[in-house]
This record gives sequence, structure tokens and C-alpha cells, in this order.
Amino acid sequence: MLHEKGLEMTAQKNGFNRFITRWMINGSNLIVTSKLLLAEFDSYTAKKYVVCSGTPGTSTVRNGSFTGKNVPELLYLSNLIVEKGILFFVDICAELTRRGFAYHANIIGKESDISMAELQALIHERNLNRQVTLVGAKYNEEKDAYLRNSDFLIFPTFYKRETTPLVIQEAFKFGLIPLSSPEGGIPDLIEDGVDGFVIDPEDVAQYCDKIMWLSAHHERLNAFRKAGQAKFDNRFSLPVFEKNMVSVLDSALNY
Repeated sequence: MLHEKGLEMTAQKNGFNRFITRWMINGSNLIVTSKLLLAEFDSYTAKKYVVCSGTPGTSTVRNGSFTGKNVPELLYLSNLIVEKGILFFVDICAELTRRGFAYHANIIGKESDISMAELQALIHERNLNRQVTLVGAKYNEEKDAYLRNSDFLIFPTFYKRETTPLVIQEAFKFGLIPLSSPEGGIPDLIEDGVDGFVIDPEDVAQYCDKIMWLSAHHERLNAFRKAGQAKFDNRFSLPVFEKNMVSVLDSALNY
């Protein structure tokens, strides 16, 4: 079961890689996490399946409605990697501030190719100290607490091996509205305009437009939230994943 794309790109680097990759895949049953990831393997003869990853828990953790009484809470939740969109996230926050929009944002993730010190310096340079809090890495219940108290997940990733990031499933579970990019299988996770938005990571203005529009239209925001939570229970929960996986394994073993 592949959780990253780009295997074919690696295979094309040299003849040995191509031989090993084709020998491995053509003799296997291949499982990917989105139908959008199948095209990479069109030239392979392996039996192919699609099983979306699952996330523990249910969406009943959060039932409240967004009323607009408080400023919306934005969340970035991933490692501090340029290709995961952290710098675009800061750009989005800076543009919202320039527009005079009231919000608060938390950045959660461990250091990677950007250090905490570098990111804090950038936040200071963009005059975002009052709006943006650099939290650092959080796990388990501490991470869930931030998800539970946020309204929007902003994930403008352009990571070339992105498939179906679990953070989007977690967003649906906790009633957040995900705004992310068309990278990998993300358009298969988010139904654009129904439970979230799929936006080019460089289109900072569009991210801001959608955040501001939903924040001003509470009924629509709550409808997005309910649609996402229903999607989590019906498609992304662990029991659904286990059922689908058992079905695929049974088919593969009896093929």
C-alpha cells in the first residue's frame, strides 16, 4: 500500500531503478489511497485497488455551531516544510491582516527545513505577532485540543509526493473547514464548495476570499462543517477503512 506518490519518477532515474520498480510492482497487488493516484501506474500490469486511509474516532467530538461571536481560528498543522505550504500560510495571514480582517492563527508542527527561530523572525517581520501564534509540535490530546477549537485548516501544500494527507481527515473529524491545494489526491478528499475549498497554493487572495466569505456567512459555514463531519463518519473513519481493506485483501487473495 503506497502512501506517497512519485515512485515512477524515482524509477525513471536509471535503468536499475526501472527494473527493480517494475519487478516489484508488476508482481504485486497495488493499493493506493485515491483514484487520482492511479494514473502514475497506467503502464504497470499489477492488479490495482483504491483504499482511502482511515482515522480513529468519530465526528461526534464537536457539535457546536459557528456564530461569529469570536474571531475565526485558523490552523496550520504539519511539519515546518516549505513544500507543505508554511510560507504561503504566513502570506495568507499577512494578507488577511492587510485587509483588516480579525482572526487568530496557530502554527503547529515540528522544525524541518524551517526552524522555529526563522519562522518566528518572519512572523515578527510581517507584523503578525498579535495574530499568529507559533506553537511548535503537539501530539495526541494536546493536538486534538487545537483541532477542537479551530475553524479553518489552511494547508496550501505543493509537496510533490503528497497523496491523501491525514490532516484533512482530522479537520473533517473535528468540524474544521479545510482549504488546501489540488496536489495529489486532495481533490478526492475535499468536495470544493461543499465541505471545503481546493485552491492553488500560490493564490493567496483566493484563500483569503474564502475564509472571509465563510466567516461572514455563518449558515454556510455550519453547512460545510456538517458535510465534512458526515463525510468523515461515512468515508474516513477507521471502521470504514478496515471494511474496505478486508474487502480488497479478500479480492487479492482470491484473484
